[in-house]
Amino acid sequence: MSIHPARTLRVKVDRENLRKTPGGQKVGELLKDTELKVIETERRWVKVEVVGWIWRDSTTADKTRMSKSPLESEAKGKRISGGFSYKNIKLIKSLGMVKVVGEMANYSGKDYKVARFIISFYDQKGRLLETGDILINNFSKGQRKPFYAYVENLKYDNISRYKIQFDFGM
Repeated sequence: MSIHPARTLRVKVDRENLRKTPGGQKVGELLKDTELKVIETERRWVKVEVVGWIWRDSTTADKTRMSKSPLESEAKGKRISGGFSYKNIKLIKSLGMVKVVGEMANYSGKDYKVARFIISFYDQKGRLLETGDILINNFSKGQRKPFYAYVENLKYDNISRYKIQFDFGM
């Protein structure tokens, strides 16, 4: 580990991950030309300080209200209407589409030959970008099943958040 006097760098690629530790958990992204103050270096990693302005209404000092990225569901699962819950959602760029992978739990008290869910994607301004279908076959009450779906006509980089809703089952 080496510590350098303050100097600045700029991000030279379109997007770069900001991590808690070298190779560790991703905490954000930095865009091209973002100015960074160097705090220290460790091998091929640089610890930086980012200075900028953000909208006050999008911040909180209440740690109990903090949540994960809108592109990741909580580990305990997110309840939705119809008596279902999903977790471990991952959005992946795949073959020019977005692949949605996750787990769904059936707490509805009903057995379904097929259950259909709609996933809606929104940009930062809350505008609907695209919707997709998630179909789960032979979905028994109390069961948890993995699922995946592909959504076409959707640019991964435009997604700010998503919403999954139960549509119907039979």
